[in-house]
Amino acid sequence: MAQLFYSPDLADRLPHNTGKISQKPLRRWQLSPVKIDNKTYYLYVEEETGLPVFTDKLGEGKFGQVTINFLNEMPFLVDPQRTWLMQNVFSFNLYRPIPSAENKKLKNYLQIIASHQAEFKETH
Repeated sequence: MAQLFYSPDLADRLPHNTGKISQKPLRRWQLSPVKIDNKTYYLYVEEETGLPVFTDKLGEGKFGQVTINFLNEMPFLVDPQRTWLMQNVFSFNLYRPIPSAENKKLKNYLQIIASHQAEFKETH
């Protein structure tokens, strides 16, 4: 299961799940809203790899849908690997407030997006 840590400004819109925090790869993602051309998107950044995922809506279904589409486009994954990731990592998500430690990868993406609004406007 993926654990999605969200920023405080999303606390009233997402559940707060509890339990042990996973230490396994691809399990911990940090989530933050981001504005591009006055539209709100949601940026999920995997803590270890810095892998970014954008969605236009909040919610477990949207994140799962985008990540499964992404996995299907990764030619280096063999079918058993892809199936394992879909079933064991992205099939269910837990939402939690962001722990006190700051994710530098997420912060860097947010700064890049803020600094390059024109380029992002062209691509959406």
